[in-house]
Amino acid sequence: MRTMKEPLTSKFWFIQRLEELLRHAGMSQALSDLLTFLTACVFLAVIVWLLNLLATRVALKYIKHAATRTRTKWDDYLYQHHFFHRTVRLVPAIGVLLLINVIFTGYDTRFIEAARVITKCVIIAMAIGVVISFLDASNDIYESSTREKSIKGFVQTAKILVYIIGIVGMISILLNEDPSKLFVGLGASAAVFTLVFRDTILGFVASIQLTAQDMIRRGDWIVVPAHDANGTVLEVTLTTVKVLNWNNTTTMVPIYSMVSGSFTNWRSMEEGTGRQFVRQLYIDSNSMNILTDEQVGEIAADRLVAPKADVMMKLFQQINTSNFATNLGLYRSYVEAYVTTHPNVNPDMLLIIRYLPHTDNGIILQIYAFTKTTAWVLYEKEVADIMEHVMALAPVFGLRLFQVPSGTDIRTLENRNLSPAEGPVAPAAPSSPAVPHSAPSSGMSGQTSGTPGSAAKETIGPDVPASGS
Repeated sequence: MRTMKEPLTSKFWFIQRLEELLRHAGMSQALSDLLTFLTACVFLAVIVWLLNLLATRVALKYIKHAATRTRTKWDDYLYQHHFFHRTVRLVPAIGVLLLINVIFTGYDTRFIEAARVITKCVIIAMAIGVVISFLDASNDIYESSTREKSIKGFVQTAKILVYIIGIVGMISILLNEDPSKLFVGLGASAAVFTLVFRDTILGFVASIQLTAQDMIRRGDWIVVPAHDANGTVLEVTLTTVKVLNWNNTTTMVPIYSMVSGSFTNWRSMEEGTGRQFVRQLYIDSNSMNILTDEQVGEIAADRLVAPKADVMMKLFQQINTSNFATNLGLYRSYVEAYVTTHPNVNPDMLLIIRYLPHTDNGIILQIYAFTKTTAWVLYEKEVADIMEHVMALAPVFGLRLFQVPSGTDIRTLENRNLSPAEGPVAPAAPSSPAVPHSAPSSGMSGQTSGTPGSAAKETIGPDVPASGS
């Protein structure tokens, strides 16, 4: 321990002057060192407090005022994510780092070095927060300007890299080692990291593929059968895709499964000029008859058929190679004429009116066409209007739509058989428009395959599944 006669170690001028006064006052060396050290700490704390007050009360207030007055939105997002708050708070921390050597000059170098190491680690941690705030704000700025491609996966990847670099930097400062050596060590332990961060790595690769190939965007309607997802994409992150289903439930789909498996994206349909619809009419085979020229004229003159009669007859004559006309062939021509000229049907896209192979349910007449609208609700209304019309006009052509006999049909037949005044009743085609019998499920099948030649069930858009509630 130094004595009163030992020369004083050169220190910060304020601390030096205080120590001289304490020594001349007869205070012991240990007590004067303690008091000057505490004074230096208080002096540093006051300076840091003043810098923090200047940064938060003055600088932040000015920044907030400027951000709210500008017309641009990027500064608002930066302020909301505390980018400016964390940036200005770096000023006091950097001030501490610069003042440690000055204020604590003359004290144990080990203490000064420890204080500097701790301060550097704090600065790195605060810098990480600044960068993270900037990345979050950048993501919000991008998503507010466009809804096409999501960059959230890239932002999350950048965050991981920032955290890794920051942690490695802090460890290198604590160990007083070159950061490059630590990165070499991380490379040697890559196998362990691959195992621990397997989902993150796979998700990162998948997100790059999805984004680079523009396979999915926020707002797209997708169907992922393997995960029972059928709805709108709300969010695309590094590891998952968040989907709001048609019934307002939420499904989290692993993003890698969308690359390794399959999914349907209805964006091209929504952005296109038409939406496919495929409907089937089941016609009773017993109602098919050969028509005379007078009967053909009567049907063409009917007030419901007359608006499309000319187009119907033109289409019928183009394809009729027989010496006679059938009510089914004439009806098929009318359906084609009606659908082709319908204002809500896109005439520039594929339109087919065809027969499918005969089944136990009768003759199947399929309508394959595209509506002009792609909006789901309006699309269903337009298709329903078309089907109601063609089903209602089937009796005008002497045709009956097939349906499986119900309890009412069986009771009616029993009552006729029990009536002594009635003999066997032969089926006869109605001679005037009437409410038609409905085919299975209201005169038409469910949604069928949109591929010509296929009668399998299909999903025609982002609709409620047939088995859904």
